[in-house]
Amino acid sequence: MKKLLLLTDFSDHAEHAAENALYLCTKMQTALTIYHSFQAFPLVAYENGGPYLTEFSDAYAAETNERMARFLSKTKVFAEENFEGIEIPIEHISEDGDLGANLAKLLANADYELVIMGSGSSDYLDQLLGGSETQSVIIHSNRPILIIPLQSNLKQLKKVVFATDYNEKDFHAINYLVDMAGLLSFEIQVLHVDTFGDNPDKKWKEEVELKRFAGGLNFPGITYHSIWGKEVIPRLNKYCDESGADLLAMVHYHQGFFSKLFGLSSTRKEVRNQKQPLLIFPPKFI
Repeated sequence: MKKLLLLTDFSDHAEHAAENALYLCTKMQTALTIYHSFQAFPLVAYENGGPYLTEFSDAYAAETNERMARFLSKTKVFAEENFEGIEIPIEHISEDGDLGANLAKLLANADYELVIMGSGSSDYLDQLLGGSETQSVIIHSNRPILIIPLQSNLKQLKKVVFATDYNEKDFHAINYLVDMAGLLSFEIQVLHVDTFGDNPDKKWKEEVELKRFAGGLNFPGITYHSIWGKEVIPRLNKYCDESGADLLAMVHYHQGFFSKLFGLSSTRKEVRNQKQPLLIFPPKFI
């Protein structure tokens, strides 16, 4: 059985993400793994007797285990109360070490379909730009990453907007979305934001190739749209709001991609107002 991997820091954001993850498990017929990675930083031992590294690490690990037990209990109670008659296998993992490195090993040795994490709208941008744990997850993951804000509810998922630059990597993402749509019953709007300076002849050829590929997937619920915009993210946000999109999906093409995309001050303001869940296809996605 395939699994969904939920990353938790035991916050309210993570609890909300867990509730949505359970719903996805029922639709995608998967198990759920709740995962927490921590790093126990050593204390300097005092000459007259202070905390030793092993004592500190043991205490930190014990506290983490207690928090995981409480989080796991809440998740199981929610599953029993909201998905009666549906058995969702739930396991948990807590381990010391770097999140990105641990995640890479975990994904290499198990059949995970999707990585899920919570987010408050106020820290959306901080998570996507460099220096955050989310960047480490994006760099090391070979599976799509779903970031779920507090105000979102995947039970209402009916329309997905996929932002495309007509890159070859978009083909794999569209294929994944079509498979996902078959399970969750949503429509897909493939959207390209034309910005000033784009080569129209080059983009036209790439657009034809993408439509030819998507047409071969025999999915009737996919449409194509192109809009003009000076800045990509503000235009995307406006389109998502006006079209009633329930989720925004995009491919992370390379290191620094989000820093470049979200670099302008006006764009940074728009991202902080992001309401929809964000599905990211990382560079290592196959």
